[in-house]
Amino acid sequence: MKKFISVLLSVVMMMSVLSASAYAAVVNPDNGRVGLMYENSDTFTSSLSYKGGIATCKSTVILAQNEKWISITQTLEKKSSSGSWSSTGNVWSISASKDSNYYLFSNSKSLNVAGEYHLKSVIVVKNSSGKQETITKYSDSITVN
Repeated sequence: MKKFISVLLSVVMMMSVLSASAYAAVVNPDNGRVGLMYENSDTFTSSLSYKGGIATCKSTVILAQNEKWISITQTLEKKSSSGSWSSTGNVWSISASKDSNYYLFSNSKSLNVAGEYHLKSVIVVKNSSGKQETITKYSDSITVN
């Protein structure tokens, strides 16, 4: 019975370690405390869709009232035969012309070269204390035949 309980406890401890989530962290220079790095990352999306030969690239940002977006850059990337991603040369950027905590940035491009593509979206946001973050998100990939 003792052996059974020790095995059971070992399994439970291993499961709790394996199910732990990983988060990026940064040390705050003002107070020395460790905090989450990308505070705004779950309010920023990157999506790529393909229909009728046209790829539609969308980056959406929704921030808290005291946060503002500064800029958004989209890069359409193609996967090479070696498995690495590189720019197709299609890059779009926009800078905020007024304070806003919501924006949908959308662009489209005709795609006629077969391959696997995804959208890389990079946003710069600023909170009320002036702290800026740069966040990168990738869309799911699409395949063009």
